Amino acid sequence: MITTARMRVCLTLAALAGMVGAVLSPAQAARAPRIVLGPNLLPNASFETSVFEPSPVPQYATSQPLLPVGWVFEGATGLFDHGQHGAHTGRRAVTISVPAATPKNVCQKGYCVDNPVNGPRTTAQEYYSEIPVWRTQNAVPVTAGRTYQLSGWVSWALETIGYGAVTAVRWVDGNGMPIAITPGPTLLADARNSPALAWKQISGTVKAPAGAKGAIVLLGDNDGPWNSSLTYDDAYFGTYTVVASKPKKK
Repeated sequence: MITTARMRVCLTLAALAGMVGAVLSPAQAARAPRIVLGPNLLPNASFETSVFEPSPVPQYATSQPLLPVGWVFEGATGLFDHGQHGAHTGRRAVTISVPAATPKNVCQKGYCVDNPVNGPRTTAQEYYSEIPVWRTQNAVPVTAGRTYQLSGWVSWALETIGYGAVTAVRWVDGNGMPIAITPGPTLLADARNSPALAWKQISGTVKAPAGAKGAIVLLGDNDGPWNSSLTYDDAYFGTYTVVASKPKKK
């Protein structure tokens, strides 16, 4: 025989279960917010168009150091290449081969310490990058205080463990003078992918500092000591908006 007190407990548990079911019902659960990207502010973001190139492109032009429209390079490397030797989409991409800047570590007899020039050279990158980078030829307009998304697709061959794709944004004022530099997304090689990496997207956000009127996007290789080759394609830099999704209807 069920006592009155026991019946009350059972009814209370049943009511709570019903409430939990209503709260967790998939029909009522809120959807995850959506990220809506604005227009891509980068010129020639897929690097398909070259400067000083015959049209149509000859079949033999599989690899040649021609500049992509809207992009130039900085830093020390064996070769900045804009060719048709492998792309994420389309026919062209930009590659940095055999980085040749100052190593980030100084090693002797198996003992390594931080290179003392790292601090100064990082600060100097506000004006000029020592590590090899492809960068936008001109600054793209930005609004101070606004957050932007930076992304790109990366592949490499023979990348040194602990080195790899590093990006940054150099902010400039209304006169085009650098005022700050902000690190962007990175992807460093590990023991599994050091020999070769198929295409992988890196993405992150950066915020324009006070006084910023323009942004110069840098796509680089942080300088491994071996004959590595790192390629970028399909870059993006632009605003984004987080849109809250409405709960699903019953």
